[in-house]
Amino acid sequence: MNRKFKIVALFVAACFLALAGSAMAATEQKVAQAMHGGQQYLRDKQELAGSWFDDEQWNRESATAFAVAALLETGVPASDPAIIKGIQYMVANAGWNGTYTILGGGGNYNHSSTLIALSLWALASNPAPITMTNIIRSARDFTVANQYLADNTYKGSWDYNGYGSGDTSNTQFAVMGLWYANRYLGESSSVTDTAWAQNLLTYLTAIHYITDVANNYGVFRYYPGSNSFIGGPMTAAGLWSLAMIGQDQDPMALRAEEWFAAPGTYTWAVTPGPYYNGGTGSYYYFMFGMAKALQATVGHQNTLGTPARPWAQDFINEVVDNKAIWTPASSMPDEITRVHWGDGYRSLDGGDILSTAWMLMSLAFIDPSVEKKDALLPDPPDADFPIRGLLTLSVKGNATISRAARRKIGPEKSAQTVTLPIGATEFIINKVPVGGTTILYIKVPDEALNPNNANSFIDANGNLKPGLNWFKIRNGAWKGQANIPIIIDRASKEIQVTLRDGGPEDDDGLANGKITDPGAPGFGVDGDVAADGDQTHSSSGLCFISSIFSL
Repeated sequence: MNRKFKIVALFVAACFLALAGSAMAATEQKVAQAMHGGQQYLRDKQELAGSWFDDEQWNRESATAFAVAALLETGVPASDPAIIKGIQYMVANAGWNGTYTILGGGGNYNHSSTLIALSLWALASNPAPITMTNIIRSARDFTVANQYLADNTYKGSWDYNGYGSGDTSNTQFAVMGLWYANRYLGESSSVTDTAWAQNLLTYLTAIHYITDVANNYGVFRYYPGSNSFIGGPMTAAGLWSLAMIGQDQDPMALRAEEWFAAPGTYTWAVTPGPYYNGGTGSYYYFMFGMAKALQATVGHQNTLGTPARPWAQDFINEVVDNKAIWTPASSMPDEITRVHWGDGYRSLDGGDILSTAWMLMSLAFIDPSVEKKDALLPDPPDADFPIRGLLTLSVKGNATISRAARRKIGPEKSAQTVTLPIGATEFIINKVPVGGTTILYIKVPDEALNPNNANSFIDANGNLKPGLNWFKIRNGAWKGQANIPIIIDRASKEIQVTLRDGGPEDDDGLANGKITDPGAPGFGVDGDVAADGDQTHSSSGLCFISSIFSL
């Protein structure tokens, strides 16, 4: 099925961009205010012990985990005192089950949410203490060991406590814990590499609804054979789970997108689907899952469905303008506006802490202006590069990413012997040591390292193809040069590019703590051939020209 039918470029012409410029700038300013206000709200609510307490879920474990995760995903440094106190609280409450670390006092939701937070902190610490690495690995292994594996339609799911068959909600959070943990550990979560992901795909197939074309075609169920909770929350959970195991191109993902985009279903104002009947049950749960799912499968720069829906801007407008609860700065002793979400929305939702954390994480995921640790970039419409699928750009330590986007190769021709398998990206890396370096990590689709794919970075004998480089446009063509270190880590399926602030690859040319470096990883004789099997260097300092971005 061709995604072109469902996804159209959001910005079609330069004139439209010019007309939208002032509105976008105002929106970004308000998003920034909401993010800062939400962060401050969470800081206010932290308890002396370092924990947070959610007024709906009535526990501290998941509330603490998601509050810390939200602060980290919105660019707060790992060394921030509020984050350190939260991490200390979570580690102090870790337990043991045989040889496995148990997080959050037991239970899948608490364990998985804590694993998310600890993994994000470890990624931002760079390097994290070895004790934290051991905790994360052990807790990850515990989650894998508790996947339900009986030979029936529930195979591949997770439940509340690891005692039996699971459901889609528990499964989503277990997969999130595994995905974040494997990102830190440098391991794959792909179906092609892990048995648990293969089992998960079996479960997702069992809960995907394709029999009722009139109403529910494309949704994911709460559990196999059930018509309970038919609608946005579980469909978001299934779609997001597919993306995390590298199945963003699966026909199930396309059908789920079609279901949500359909007239009569598409909305961010309430919870969509027949079960919810125009109400707001599990509303923030739905918003959190669907924002992540669509960013991973559609992307903020693209529209959704026919008619074309600017889904990312619609989401931002709803969250920031309509649902956020603003406490004016004038009423606060420090004159900082507070923002939170969650009043009056319950069911699968948490209260004010969980809902606020989820909305902060969602805004960070989809708004390109927000500084974050990583950016998920699906294919652009009508992609002109050979290998399709989700890219994840990430940085470690204090660095953050903003303005990330996936781009076509464009009309600028490279030599016949040069291949850019996954197209081009643009981004800004912030908070780099002035004049220093940082590593950009690019998680690539499985096919990019498949020796049986002629356009892969790996040849038929399993060796790295010669001429691996970081390419930029030079004199009207893509060129690679031997001045930027670039490595492929096959275990994690990542391309690692070392970039220097103010170096030839930095388009602003200034040592100012910020790297602006659009470019593309590729291979071919135009670039310098690698000296060894898995390392080489690349790039020139020329920036993209506007014609590359024409869609």
